Amino acid sequence: MLSANQHPITGRDTIYQQMLANNEYILSWEPQNGEVASSGDLGYTWGKYKVTAKNPDGAATCRYGKYLNVWKKQPDGSWKVLVDMGNASPNR
Repeated sequence: MLSANQHPITGRDTIYQQMLANNEYILSWEPQNGEVASSGDLGYTWGKYKVTAKNPDGAATCRYGKYLNVWKKQPDGSWKVLVDMGNASPNR
């Protein structure tokens, strides 16, 4: 997990616990594009995201950004994310 202004967080359980600790938000995203390698086993998607949360005063705030996901096809045919990263945008 590569969050802004934080050291990387690794490991499924550690990432999950970090996400649970910060569950007072709504995340929405919109894919813009993606491609799959000619080998058919690796791909990526990228797009825009929006995070809505409350500031310390209780007022709703929105943050916008863009993301990139790298996907790998599993032996059973499903796809799993290998890398999920993003960074802030000045607006929508």
